[in-house]
Formats: sequence, structure tokens, C-alpha cells
Amino acid sequence: MFVYYDQRNTFTSVHKQDILQHSTRKKLVADRYTKSYVTKPNVADMIRQHAEVLMKKIQQQPIIDMYLWLHYYAIDTVTNHVYGAYGTKTLEDEAHRDLVYDLSGVKHRSRLYFTFYFKDLLLLTETIKRFYRWLRNQPTGFHVRGSRLNNYGLESVKSIGNDPDMHAESTAGKLYSVISGNPHGIAAECMDHLVAGVDTTGDAMCILMWRISTPEFQHVQEKLFSELFSIDGEFDPRSGTAPFTVLDKLPYLDAVILEGLRWRAPVPMSLFRMCPPEGRIVEGHHIPGGTTVSCQAYSLHRIPEVFPDPDKYDPERWLTQDKEKLSEMKAHFWPFSSGARACLGQK
Repeated sequence: MFVYYDQRNTFTSVHKQDILQHSTRKKLVADRYTKSYVTKPNVADMIRQHAEVLMKKIQQQPIIDMYLWLHYYAIDTVTNHVYGAYGTKTLEDEAHRDLVYDLSGVKHRSRLYFTFYFKDLLLLTETIKRFYRWLRNQPTGFHVRGSRLNNYGLESVKSIGNDPDMHAESTAGKLYSVISGNPHGIAAECMDHLVAGVDTTGDAMCILMWRISTPEFQHVQEKLFSELFSIDGEFDPRSGTAPFTVLDKLPYLDAVILEGLRWRAPVPMSLFRMCPPEGRIVEGHHIPGGTTVSCQAYSLHRIPEVFPDPDKYDPERWLTQDKEKLSEMKAHFWPFSSGARACLGQK
């Protein structure tokens, strides 16, 4: 499902012989998701510009589909991060909005459903499509989200390859500096970042905004405004907001976001793994090699002993002064997974 352009990327380097590749590829791009990088003036300004355009669109329309527009914001931000100047501008232009449909619409959901439950049928239809693409000298790599996204990613990477030094700040540009002889491999890596970053970002923002916009959570908005007003002296008159380094230190804002990710994690379902051939002993139980195992954020986030009244959205739980309790909650907080395969975006 996550193998693009017939190339394995960091996420799909799962076999024993791929472990070194996974570690190496991860190190190449890990810095792009650190706070120090994201808060660099040129990166932060790009994020703010997209946010300003989104706010203008909201103010111009009495009724707006926030799910759709938050996903426009997400894809513009993520693709500008990954492809630099070749990122999308769906907030301002209808071009590339079809990519959001392929990522987040009915087509995407139905294809994923077929991938999970009718794999053989999907493989048959895709084999036929691959044959026709081969006859037309087009990329034959299967992309569960369709050829438009497939083509956009590859064309963007090839364009960057014409002058990678000019686009060195982008993720694709950095990858060209170390693996320049494999544009399809770079495109596969970049596509993984795109797919992983758009739906998760858009969904997380949408569910959180909906939750705190309902009347019973007006007090959350009021506390947020109060906290933001308390940093009045730190506001940047040019951008109309505070620097990211200041916003990052606001405890209630942090609690609101943490609770949103706990209450409705963007990836709540099981994340499947296969036990190595030699098997494993887990909590005294032998797991045979080849066994499919999984864990899911939804279940971990609803252990009542850790999160009392777990179905309630309650940012205050993250403001407890009980350090032991807070440590226990953080240990069970799993929207980004954990370990060597954890999402790079958690930083």
C-alpha cells in the first residue's frame, strides 16, 4: 500500500536486509521535522502565509466546509515543505484540488477498503492498468490513491532534479544531495511524507476545531483566548500573531492539542506488524514467526485507569501537578506510534 514508483521508502523498509536502509533514510530527513528547523524564519513564514490565506477564505464566506479547507491548508503546507517551489496552492487556486479528493475523498476511502478486504480483485485490476501504462511508457508503480497524485509527485521531484541546489531547503532537494542518481527513489520517499502528512494534519485540526466550537466547550475557547492575550507583548505586528517559540510554551494551548490527539487520534486503528521468522516472547507469551500483530491508539487512549472518563474531551487532565500521573499518561499517549518506526512528525 505504501510502496510508490516500485521503490521502497523509509516506511516500507521492513525486511531484515532493509533495516540499515531504514535507519539511513530516516537520518537524512529527520532534521526537517525538528522544532529548530520548523521555526526557521523562511519555514515559519511559509506556514503563516498559508494560515493567513485560510483565514481570509473563512472570513469571506458565511458558510464553509472546514474539513475540505483544512485539508487544502494541510496539503499546501506539506507539499511546500516536501517539494519547495513545486508545492500546491490549493487554498488560492483550484489547480491540484483534485489531489485532496484522491487523498481524503470517497475514492481514497474505497480504494483502501478494497486493499484491505478484496486485495486479489484490486491486484487484478491494477495489473491490467499497469500493463496499459507500460504500453504508454508511463510510470507503472501502483499508487492506492490514484495516478494524479502519482504523477504530481514524480513530476515535482524531476523538476527539482534540474537544479537541486536551488531547492536545497526542500525535503526533495536534500535527498538529491545524497541520492541524486535515483529520482524514483526520491519521489517514493517524498510521496510517503505527503501521504502521511496531509490526512493526519487535516483530520486532527478538523476534529479539534469542531470539538471546541460546540457550546459546551465555550470555556475552552475562553481559556485559550485568555492565555493568548497574556502574551500581548510578544505579538508580531507583521504577522498578527506570536512567534512559534512563544506559542510552543503556552501550557493550555499544549493541553488542548494533546487532548485532541488523545480523544480522536488521526490514526486510531491498528498498525499491523509481522513477527520475525524466529518468533518473539512478549509478556511471557510466545508469538510464532509470521504472526500478524498490532496495537492501536484508540484502545491505549481509553484505559480508564490512565485516562479517567476517557470518552470525555478534557484538556485539564494534562495540567495535573501529579508528575507520576502525567508520566503515565504520556507513556500511553500513542498518536504517533513509538520506537524506531515512530512518526517523524511527533517532534
